[in-house]
Amino acid sequence: MKLQNPTTSLTSRTLFTQWLLTIQTLGLVVVFAAIMVHGYQGRHWTAVQSFQIAYSWCKQGQEGLGSHCFGDFGLPYNRGLQEFVYSPDNYAAANTPLTAAIFEILRLVPYNYALVLYMLAVLASIAIPFLLYLRTVNLTTRLQLMVLTGAVTSGAIAAIDRGNHVVLIVPLLVGYLLAIKNEQWRRASFFLVLIAMLKFWGIIFVVALIARKQFAKSLAVAVSASTASLAILLTFPQSLGASLSGMLSMAGNRDYANSVAGFAISIQGLLRRIDCLFSDQEWCNSKLSGGALLSSTLISLLVAVLLTLIALILCASKGVPPHISTAAVVSLGFLAVPEAPVYNLVLTTALVVVVVAQKEANIPQGWMASSVALLAAVSVSTLPVTLYSNGLSQWASGSGEGLPVFRSDFWLVPLSWIVFISLAIFDFWRSRSLQDEQQ
Repeated sequence: MKLQNPTTSLTSRTLFTQWLLTIQTLGLVVVFAAIMVHGYQGRHWTAVQSFQIAYSWCKQGQEGLGSHCFGDFGLPYNRGLQEFVYSPDNYAAANTPLTAAIFEILRLVPYNYALVLYMLAVLASIAIPFLLYLRTVNLTTRLQLMVLTGAVTSGAIAAIDRGNHVVLIVPLLVGYLLAIKNEQWRRASFFLVLIAMLKFWGIIFVVALIARKQFAKSLAVAVSASTASLAILLTFPQSLGASLSGMLSMAGNRDYANSVAGFAISIQGLLRRIDCLFSDQEWCNSKLSGGALLSSTLISLLVAVLLTLIALILCASKGVPPHISTAAVVSLGFLAVPEAPVYNLVLTTALVVVVVAQKEANIPQGWMASSVALLAAVSVSTLPVTLYSNGLSQWASGSGEGLPVFRSDFWLVPLSWIVFISLAIFDFWRSRSLQDEQQ
């Protein structure tokens, strides 16, 4: 496949097929070589688990794979080892009513059989978008994309490792974004309702609807998702009030949030690590509530609002290339969500599918810098490798426990997306200035 010069004639589709496939292929060769060479020297290149939280959600040796329970599957399947899902302090209550209902259905079959069915659905969610929405792309390229930007990415591997259902959002997000592009508002609303019902933070993608001035549809999505979720809660054994109280209690449980915040891939996760480096050593402990300014809830909210406003501006403005505005929306799922773990990066698969599905269109003048930065950000986010320094982590924590502060991907991923967003804002401002001068 002949590559074009990225500084002269680069299209949206070329960006995510020729160059992305080439970078991913070369990157994986380097990854495998590095693991082989440095593995013999005792260097740790990745953590086996995407993050280490209570991992006893199954009967080890009888359920799961060996000693591996696929915790985010075992937790709701076993109702957090409690009688009711939506009980105060029950980790299982961190799941939405729709997700909990799906696992209640899976409970009708034994753990391992349910796990196989679940994993088949997860793998299908990765494959279906490439096979369904990229029919104009030749089969070989589709399969390459499916493997290199889908199945073997860090987000997909982490999601499978944890058994997290965030992967189920990928085909829904692709359908949602393409429906908006084609102005199929009812179809877009349907997909967004499902996304919001699978993950509490899924409603953040409504920014794409709002940007297209579909205010009534946006409100209808919020009302429909909330009403349907409450209706599902009515089917659970406890009263609606008790179930709702348990769900809200877990959703607002900062101790639980802080237990995974140290493993977040978001911009807020990056700020927590900066706090760790420049504050007292205790701030390195991911299980402690962040009391410093950069780790505060207020900063988390400000970051989420700022990123949402940027995505709104880029989506609503004419002249912004589709791949730039699409990336701004999709990135909210792992940059703006404060406790977003590594597996949220599987959303980059949806970004790749949506961009490649678009027709050939030359990138407008002045948008090359942000386009190349986007290519770099996607590559950094999808290559399944991280350099993990347990010694530095123990030194920083002062506790002798290895913490995720010094995993390279936790630094490089948000930083690469910050570069992209900054250049997108700069290119947007520059293009507006050029338009004003021409007028």
